[in-house]
Amino acid sequence: MGTKMYTHTSRLRGNVSRNVGIAFAIATTILLSGCFLPDEFDLKFDIPNSSEVSWTYDGNWRFFFAKYDPQKDKSPPKELTKLTKELGKIPGSTSVTHSGKNIWKQSISWKAKLRDAEGKPVPTTFPAAKKRSSYWLVRIVPEGENSVILTTVPAPKAKKLEGFVKMGYKSSGTFSINTTGTVEQISGPKLSKGWFDSSYSGTWNLFEGEPIKVRIKW
Repeated sequence: MGTKMYTHTSRLRGNVSRNVGIAFAIATTILLSGCFLPDEFDLKFDIPNSSEVSWTYDGNWRFFFAKYDPQKDKSPPKELTKLTKELGKIPGSTSVTHSGKNIWKQSISWKAKLRDAEGKPVPTTFPAAKKRSSYWLVRIVPEGENSVILTTVPAPKAKKLEGFVKMGYKSSGTFSINTTGTVEQISGPKLSKGWFDSSYSGTWNLFEGEPIKVRIKW
């Protein structure tokens, strides 16, 4: 799908084989082939220091199958049930419901350590995974002793992006960072600072412009 972050593949014959990308390293029982995109979401990060981060996600996921026909609005119920269960395995998931067609609504709340007991960096991603996964939307990496770098996933390549647009898919929402540190934006849509607090927010469209990249220092 242009980048590994958007790709999910699995075999339909025999036992379930390896899943790549969107499976978050846990959706090994889904007998589907397709893509998964966030949409109409509110994604908030709270980064109080260079050792920890927490986030909340409230929004939709759009999953479309290789043989899915939006005109008929049908998909095997068994597969839908499996996908709902697997989405519920994402670390921090508090609720997930299939809201019709190819849309799932989910709420996620998670907290992660950015350094181990010895103070060594421990990069993390959103969505979190129980083990290393090639699918990520936001990556948070400690830098030095008192700073972190937060980066959003790059947009799909032009050819794949054109396909998404033709199918009527969008992938945008609100994105915000709350922190006591100093925020230096390196690239991407400008995040505006709030009037009365230390939050920075803006609109993030996964299909447009450069990835959001910020450095936070304390």
